[in-house]
Amino acid sequence: MNLVDELHAVCAALVGAGIRHAICGGIAVTIYGATRTTKDIDMLVSPDDLERALEVVLVNTSAGPLVVVARDVLIRMKRMSGRPQDAADITAVGHALCSRGRKAFNDLAEHQRS
Repeated sequence: MNLVDELHAVCAALVGAGIRHAICGGIAVTIYGATRTTKDIDMLVSPDDLERALEVVLVNTSAGPLVVVARDVLIRMKRMSGRPQDAADITAVGHALCSRGRKAFNDLAEHQRS
């Protein structure tokens, strides 16, 4: 199974089980328009749902909707990590927004400063 199919299967399993979740990390960066390669799927789930989420994901493989962490939350998460790749992701998401003619690059720069 490739990463995209696996992502859809994981999200479908979580949705089917009623487990709130959101995609974050490199996949979220790509969804927001900045092409970036990644080898894993980063997800947010409540600590209370973690054990059940792991059980559900191991059993279910059908495709479904994707829930992605909000762009501003993704930027905050990336900024908090302080890693060079995350700083590059913040810049890439900003450039992707600008190339699409959207406001927000200034907002991203302000996020980096705060």
